[in-house]
Amino acid sequence: YKPVPVVKMGSKVLTEDVDYTVSYSNNRNVGTARVIISGIGVYSGEKVVTFVIKEKSIENCTVLAVASQTYNGRLLTPPVVVKDGTTMLKENVDYKLSYRDNYSVGTAYVTITGIGDYKGSVTKSFAITEPVLTSDVIVQNRNAAAGTFDIVVDGVPSYVTSVSVPVWTKADQSDIVWYNASRVDADTFIVHANIANHKNNVGVYNIHVYVSGGGYKMRCAYTTNTVFGAGYERIFDLNYYVKNNPDVAKAFGGNTEAIFAHFINNGEAEGRQAIANFNVASYRARYADLRSAFGNNLKAYYDHYRINGYAEGRVATGSTELQNATTVYNGIDYRLVYDYNYYTSNYPDIKTAFNGDENATLRHFVEYGMNEGRQGNTSFNVNAYRANYADLRSAFGRNLKSYYMHYIGYGYREGRKATGNGELKNPTTVYNGVDYSLVYDYNYYINRYPDIKAAFNGDDASALQHFVEYGMSEGRQGKESFNVTTYRNGNPDLRTAFGNSLKSYYIHYINYGYR
Repeated sequence: YKPVPVVKMGSKVLTEDVDYTVSYSNNRNVGTARVIISGIGVYSGEKVVTFVIKEKSIENCTVLAVASQTYNGRLLTPPVVVKDGTTMLKENVDYKLSYRDNYSVGTAYVTITGIGDYKGSVTKSFAITEPVLTSDVIVQNRNAAAGTFDIVVDGVPSYVTSVSVPVWTKADQSDIVWYNASRVDADTFIVHANIANHKNNVGVYNIHVYVSGGGYKMRCAYTTNTVFGAGYERIFDLNYYVKNNPDVAKAFGGNTEAIFAHFINNGEAEGRQAIANFNVASYRARYADLRSAFGNNLKAYYDHYRINGYAEGRVATGSTELQNATTVYNGIDYRLVYDYNYYTSNYPDIKTAFNGDENATLRHFVEYGMNEGRQGNTSFNVNAYRANYADLRSAFGRNLKSYYMHYIGYGYREGRKATGNGELKNPTTVYNGVDYSLVYDYNYYINRYPDIKAAFNGDDASALQHFVEYGMSEGRQGKESFNVTTYRNGNPDLRTAFGNSLKSYYIHYINYGYR
């Protein structure tokens, strides 16, 4: 502190640093300070004057708000920030702190009392809030035969003195039982639950964990649930079902009993997935024996897995295609010409119509698909098989199903080839006992005349019939080596004999002209 003195000689006010100088001593802390005026210039000598430095009230200082604290089972003494203007005051130099009500959840207080150069006191409040507990609640040691399971609460803070666990299945809590948990070790409690205490109900067991001690009353710290009874825990998880079926969540809210009932009464029949490790479509696809037994009765697959399949070690996820799909229909095995996954993958209409129904899909293939020339697997193409063998075309004509049946009955064992580009091998040139090979070639004929190709492509017998009954009379060229116009114009005797009867020139060439 440096108060400025006023110095006079009589009525004259003297001037600092002209007539005198000023210095101070003991002028920092509370107490009596000295100001010393020393004459200079025409003045000499020294005069000492004292002044008092008084304590400053802490109430006039700024005390920042004290941050909220989280209960931790210990006395809470948060720091306090006190400022005198821009000067930060120091604890135990300028003030000291004292606390009260600073253990339990609620409102606590800190009192700032001035010391040293400060006097008075200020009290500030701060909140102590309940902690967010992060313990693990685990359901384990399920014993289906005994109807028991354990609820383990692990990682419980040391200040918790008791744990109570209500368990129930009914929406009205008519079967609720409060279990007092036993302490296992410093941070673990356990409850031994028995479904006999809950009327042996099957379904979702709601589990709440209440803790008390450490300065606050009992409250619910954790909630969880488990499914128990009749193996439903193998196919149903409440949280998974609600998350993945928002319509169910919207319809039933937090009514776990109603949600479980929906799964039993509707969800299974609709094929809804209710747990990560069971997908009914995958389970059905993987096991042919189950499809044979249950067909499209989806509920039966759920029941089989929870009662038998789980214990048998069957896998209920990961299969997107039917495995070992049936190939037998009315006692005949069509596996040489048919594969379910190939057939449905290559014909979207079939997949849409019979989605997942292997028996109906095979029936369609046998009763319709073969007649339509649909390809049933990678190793048999009816158009290629027909094209490869003239003897079969002669025997079966356009009766496509017969080619499939021939391959199953004879062709496979004979080593016949059932794939290729579909170009006819050895197309026929004989019609009604007459060989037209001197004037006709199937591939030349259909490639020369687009209308013929559109009408008869792949049907060598019909194409030859058209050539004989219409094409020759129309003067169509059936082979590169014979042109009827050239033959007619080059032979006047034939023109005299046949005139404009073009077909006669073809016949003459076959019977006489070539030789």
